[in-house]
Amino acid sequence: MVRPDAGTEEHQGPGKSRAGGGGRGKNGWGPGQRRPGDEVSFRKILSTGLAGPSSAVPDAGPEGENIIDGVVARVSFAVALAAAMLVAATLWFGYRDAIAQARVTADGLSYGLQRALEGLVGRIDLSLSMVVDATGRFPDGAVEPDSPDGLIRRLKETMPEIQALQVTDAAGRVIHGSSDIASGLIAIADRDYFIRLRDDPDAGLVVSVPLRGRISDLWSVVFARRLTGADGSFKGVVLAAVPLERFRALLSGLDAGPSGTLGVRGSDYSLIIRVPGAPRDANPLSYLAGTRDFEAAVAARPDGGVYRARTGPDGVDRILAYRRLHGVPMFVIVGLAVDDQLAAWRDQGLVLTTGGLLFLLLVAGCCRGLRRTLRRQAERSLATRRELDATRSLLDLTPAGVALLGADRRPVAMNRAFAALLGDPSGAVPDSGPVAAGPFPSPKSRRILEGLCRRAYPAMLSGAMFSDTVPGRGADGRPMRFFVRARLRDPSVPAMGSVWGGWAPEDADGGALTPEFFRALVDKAADCVFVADPCQGFRVIYANDAACACFGTDRDGLSSWRMSDWDLSLAPSGALEEFWQRVREQRAVVVRTRYRMRERAVVPVELSANILTLDGADYLCGSFHDIVGRLSTERALALKAEELERSNAELEQFAYVASHDLREPLRMVTSYLALLELRLGAELTDDLRDFIAQAGDGARRMDCLIRDLLDYSRIGRGALPATPVALSSVMTDVRRILSVRIADCGARLTVAEGLPTISGDRVELVRLFQNLVANALAYRHPGRTPDVRIAARQDRGEWIVSVSDNGIGIEPDHLERIFGIFQRLGPMGTRSDGTGIGLAICRRIIEHHGGRIWVRSTPGSGSDFLVAFVPASPPPSGTPA
Repeated sequence: MVRPDAGTEEHQGPGKSRAGGGGRGKNGWGPGQRRPGDEVSFRKILSTGLAGPSSAVPDAGPEGENIIDGVVARVSFAVALAAAMLVAATLWFGYRDAIAQARVTADGLSYGLQRALEGLVGRIDLSLSMVVDATGRFPDGAVEPDSPDGLIRRLKETMPEIQALQVTDAAGRVIHGSSDIASGLIAIADRDYFIRLRDDPDAGLVVSVPLRGRISDLWSVVFARRLTGADGSFKGVVLAAVPLERFRALLSGLDAGPSGTLGVRGSDYSLIIRVPGAPRDANPLSYLAGTRDFEAAVAARPDGGVYRARTGPDGVDRILAYRRLHGVPMFVIVGLAVDDQLAAWRDQGLVLTTGGLLFLLLVAGCCRGLRRTLRRQAERSLATRRELDATRSLLDLTPAGVALLGADRRPVAMNRAFAALLGDPSGAVPDSGPVAAGPFPSPKSRRILEGLCRRAYPAMLSGAMFSDTVPGRGADGRPMRFFVRARLRDPSVPAMGSVWGGWAPEDADGGALTPEFFRALVDKAADCVFVADPCQGFRVIYANDAACACFGTDRDGLSSWRMSDWDLSLAPSGALEEFWQRVREQRAVVVRTRYRMRERAVVPVELSANILTLDGADYLCGSFHDIVGRLSTERALALKAEELERSNAELEQFAYVASHDLREPLRMVTSYLALLELRLGAELTDDLRDFIAQAGDGARRMDCLIRDLLDYSRIGRGALPATPVALSSVMTDVRRILSVRIADCGARLTVAEGLPTISGDRVELVRLFQNLVANALAYRHPGRTPDVRIAARQDRGEWIVSVSDNGIGIEPDHLERIFGIFQRLGPMGTRSDGTGIGLAICRRIIEHHGGRIWVRSTPGSGSDFLVAFVPASPPPSGTPA
């Protein structure tokens, strides 16, 4: 507050005239008047600022309420729209995934059904072929009376799936068969399959539509082959009748869901069997017609595919997968009902929809509460604004000058009297808002304020009230003396200061790093913190909020506790003193112990204790947190380690089985094949020799495969400790091991100088580069002399060793796949014949050494296999390979 001690009356005159000339002010009240019901707090005005409150909330009233309602409505709509879009997107992706999974499931079931039917039909066809071979070629159209009957009976006994196995002559009369019906009494010349085989010498295996037996009256499917005479003429057929119930039993073994279907169709798309199908007494011919969707799908993908359609007499929407049997004129079809496959998706949709509705209800409730809160805040803002307007009017009418100064010591707000006292002749200060924190009202006022601040701030920073008499001049230019009183408004808020309110300087730290700040920081810390006084028997003299919450009491209650009251390990006599001595010696100690928490619960904790020195006295400062979760994790890790140990032991047992028990039968097979070939000698035909050679080759390949698998599983297990290995000596061993192969193909193996020394297992490193060089020799280009080059370079702390060749190269699609197990680059029987494990072993070796391997290749030009190592020592200056 600034007031004149001489010439006050002269200064008040202009102030009153500027306030309204003795009439009503800008708010409609006379000088000194107050609106009824307004209790103005001058302290509130100074704490808020003469410029009024800063708020983004609209004032109360119809217009403000409309704005609030509009904002709340837009927020509600945006949240509801986002939630609906999220639920819709989740349901859409779930639907898409369910349909995709149904397609995969249907395709897998069709594959399994295809394999099962191919096995069944293959055995039936083999039986037919054996009967055809047994009948021989008929010289004059006659068949030996009993020649095939014995074979038919044996085949019928070994094939219970076959209902009847019969042979007919060219007239369709059954002349041999497994049934008890006398030969010649049954004729099948009118059957479609008989006619087709009679008219088409190249028909092969023919499958009929379901037929009702003329004697057994049972529905069955007939598989038949043609009997051809020596002159190529038609001599009859061999047929096997398989009951439909056999196919129904086979199909019923697969689960296609409540509304799913399984079926078999012929090559003309006619339906042979469908599960579930018609009742037993219904005519299966009602299901023979093919569907347009199935025919279109087969036309697009003859061997198999998946499509979606409404099929069957029930018209159910299904996802259907079909496959053509290899070498058999039949299709298998699996249909999964879309409703069955979407059951889980519908349940998920119900849960999501219910959750979404509940979320929308929650949002509606929150928006309703937000609307009420905003309206109340708007009402309070309006009341505060009215109060400030009234108070501003009163301050403008008072003869005393009142101003607020900011942290930069410039005016933030002032009344008219203060502006006039600073030398502004007009005293024109904007009514709506503070004076801009830029130029002062006049250069003279700047000098006055700068002088005041230089004298006032040292006193105010020490906490004292600044009082002084300041010489100056009034608005009319006459000399005047002003009595000034100033103090800091609030040291914790450095945004403003004031004359008659306070000036708030801004310190270097922004006023935040005060003792109160650090005290609040520790009080609100997540870890439990306490300080105990050893001189008082380790009684607690401080505990933060987290510690009080853990022990279930407040600071006053905790001040009577000692550490031994909650720490079970310190309860024995002398334990506290020993622990304190340990802390004093080590300065900081971390231990695990058990604390008795609230409700007498004992909890494992980790305690960090150190010494806190204040005013020459030592205190024990401790912070702790419970480690229940950590101990649980450690126990889980221990169990996992035990499982890993057990798994390793089982793997070692498997390695033994692979090396001994599995390879022993293969050696016996190879030995007995050799004995068989030796025993039979000249009696062996070329076909039998080829068969024995193929069996021996297969046994040897299986032995190589088992041996490579054993090597693959042993990599990194039981290895010797890593030692420095010079790669130059490794390459010498590789050259010696592969010398015969190198000489056979006339290859050049060039090893550059300066190969590094690597820390690792020498045996594994020799195996690594032996496989890479052997791979380069195996995949050599037929028109070029093999040229294999080995070099090394250093790149960003790694040694990159390259094995380059000029072979056939690798297609880009195979650059990563070749490192997988059982991945071969060439077909079996070529010079690249192998088990497909070599490069997988290379990758496993390099990963065991902490490195990496990759390949760059140009098809037809060669490949570069690159291996990255971490060096065991600085690179050598150069040593020959």
